[in-house]
Amino acid sequence: MKKISLAFTLLITISLHSQYYYNDIIGTQEICSKMKIFVAAKVRSVTATGYDPRGAKTTDFNEWQDVQANGTVLKITSRNGQNAGRVYHTFDTRARLIMTRDSSAGIQNITQYSYDTRDRLLSVKMTVQDEGKEFNETEEHLWQYRTDDKPEKMWRIVNATDSTEYRFTLNEQGNIADETLFRRYKDKDTVYYYIYENQRVYYYYDDQNRLTDLVRYDKKTKQLLPDVIFEYDENNHIIQRITTLTTWPPDYLEWRYLYNEKGLKTKEALYSKNKDLKGRIEYSYTFAD
Repeated sequence: MKKISLAFTLLITISLHSQYYYNDIIGTQEICSKMKIFVAAKVRSVTATGYDPRGAKTTDFNEWQDVQANGTVLKITSRNGQNAGRVYHTFDTRARLIMTRDSSAGIQNITQYSYDTRDRLLSVKMTVQDEGKEFNETEEHLWQYRTDDKPEKMWRIVNATDSTEYRFTLNEQGNIADETLFRRYKDKDTVYYYIYENQRVYYYYDDQNRLTDLVRYDKKTKQLLPDVIFEYDENNHIIQRITTLTTWPPDYLEWRYLYNEKGLKTKEALYSKNKDLKGRIEYSYTFAD
């Protein structure tokens, strides 16, 4: 049972370290796009059912998604082993994600999003608090853009005191090519910046400007290696996602996705490096009249 539960934890969870452009900008866009597809297809609810490698329905995993408040709230309730969680995504009248509230295991995570008049993401503020309010931590990301609307800088501020700066460069096609951590130091009247080259994140794209690889320098192998690799179908749906677990010895997990004609995800399956099936999830939908 524990192995099955772990498989479904891996199936629905992805850790992307400090890839802030992906997490904040692209990740937020993906949530908004998902909700737009639900609203366009008149989805009322989604049921996700887990199956083990033998094809038997597992009692360790279930997930329910409900479109509420005229398409401005997406409620996600899940149970994975002994863990139960509830997430609310709230959208404004322009279908922009403005708040995510996640409560599970006695911890409440609230993320608030703000935008400018051109719909560019300006800030992401995350607050983590336990039920007894003995622990409270905040993290805020403040985004600054070029004249072409592409991100130029992002400031990460933890607990309103610790501040770090990330800078972004573009490739020849105008896509984000990399993000780099800068730290500011002052010696008397001179300001210095230390560039963390070994923590730089690289972004690669296909000939349709779709993100294909998230790459960083690996200290163990002393070379650039991908954290995540994406593959798409002709409708721009992600149909495969490969995520690195360890670089040495090399190990990774592979997700595969299927969609219907409305763009709704119908199945996803998790495989090991050796192509062994670890589990799968099937999605069923109900629709508004």
